[in-house]
Amino acid sequence: MGNITFNPMTASNAGGLFQVSSNGYTQGDAQDDPAVKFQLQTGLVSSNQSTPIVVGMPIQTLVPTVNSVSGTNTGSLVLAATSLATSTGIAVSNKGYASIAVPGQNTAPNYSSGMSINYYYFGSRARIALPISAAFASALAGGQTNQNATWDYTNNYLTTYDSTNKFPILEFGPVSLTGNKVITLVGGIPTWTNTGPLVMCLI
Repeated sequence: MGNITFNPMTASNAGGLFQVSSNGYTQGDAQDDPAVKFQLQTGLVSSNQSTPIVVGMPIQTLVPTVNSVSGTNTGSLVLAATSLATSTGIAVSNKGYASIAVPGQNTAPNYSSGMSINYYYFGSRARIALPISAAFASALAGGQTNQNATWDYTNNYLTTYDSTNKFPILEFGPVSLTGNKVITLVGGIPTWTNTGPLVMCLI
């Protein structure tokens, strides 16, 4: 008989989610839009993905293979993007019922090999809350909505445009400096934090 290796009774939500009023954004949350919601895509995290994928980060999608048993395809295969050239969309939390958070290990939901994951392609015109560096958040505020930006694939956030890698953001919306739910990877483990800026992006 199998044993549960963790205590499910210690599971908890990110603090501050259940209140009458709220302030700030949640990373990877795509805003409700009747014109866009049917653009939501789903796929399977590839067996080649060795680290967790979290929402609000760029992903790459691979052409699916044919399932030899049923004769149907398995859906898009998804990996974390490692460069602008491999980035095809953004992973989102919308209808992400398959994500897991292991009590005592990680507080933020994540997706690993074999799990289904939802995302929006660039060009879908979805509005998604994405992490942004503090310096770029300050520079962006009050500026044009069509500014250029670069994605930092090491720190997993938007940062000042480096003149070569223009991340495909169609339009920047409001910047939220406080009251956000931001995901950080602590030793490779996804964790919620209440500090850090987020920006609403049209992709």
